Amino acid sequence: MLEFGSTDEEFAFSPEFARDVVLPAVCANTSLRILEGCFPNGGGGAMEEVEDILAARRRADEEAV
Repeated sequence: MLEFGSTDEEFAFSPEFARDVVLPAVCANTSLRILEGCFPNGGGGAMEEVEDILAARRRADEEAV
């Protein structure tokens, strides 16, 4: 599991950080299934794409069982 930020502090990604750092990291780490600590008010469309990728991986895991 990969965590960013903490529950004690407000943390949001800029759209550029999400696009240039988070999205490529999620794409490269194919074992990643959950990304916690990312607040939905940051990151823009890239974070939506990250969530879609992770949801697809979880669905594939469920279907493989």
